[in-house]
Amino acid sequence: MFFYYSKSINEDLIRGQEGVILVLVLLESLGDMMICERCKTPTTPAQDLYHFVECGLEIVYLRSCKLYLCRTCGAKYPLLPLGDSGFYMAIAEALTSKPYALTGEEFRFLWNYLSLAVRENERLGKLIGFHNRDLFKLNDLSSPEAFIASASAKTNDDVLINALLDDEVRQCVARYIGLNDFSDMKKFEKVVALPVSVDAKLRELVAAIVTDKKFHCQIEFNERDEMTICVEMPR
Repeated sequence: MFFYYSKSINEDLIRGQEGVILVLVLLESLGDMMICERCKTPTTPAQDLYHFVECGLEIVYLRSCKLYLCRTCGAKYPLLPLGDSGFYMAIAEALTSKPYALTGEEFRFLWNYLSLAVRENERLGKLIGFHNRDLFKLNDLSSPEAFIASASAKTNDDVLINALLDDEVRQCVARYIGLNDFSDMKKFEKVVALPVSVDAKLRELVAAIVTDKKFHCQIEFNERDEMTICVEMPR
């Protein structure tokens, strides 16, 4: 199952399923017509390199990404895997393989990924000491229609429960990596290099939950030794 980005849809529809996702409309294929949100002209299916800045990192690119391309204004609407596909896990693993310290931006990405991956990863929950995974009100990923129906059917109580559980997960992650409270993460968001102990604990968590590698990432360095992550998308 795939989705494409759309900033005109209510963000609450997707919130809680993938931490770094914005707002989405679900599609199963590239066969449906889509109208460009910028210039209101029809788009066409394509495959192209996509700079995936929406994930919160400037260094991630999707190679051979299926997308909708507006040939009028150049806007691109990528189709990305939804749910427990290993997509974000692959990015997280590639990120933690870098040979030098993680930055504040990378820390924020990994924090968000780990805080929400626990919903689908029992091993991660056990590692950080979180034991209430069964209480989450998750979306049904069996089909686009089921997903939209389950997300729309959530009550205010369901949303509140998920929010409280999210806070508990963040506290567990914070304690695991050596922070007093998840609010402490803000002091690392803009640092050039994480403290060695926090960096090591984050890498340790990611390494512990990497399972089947469904997505391949190629890591490249430029002449200034800056890293780029290229994710090979399914063809």
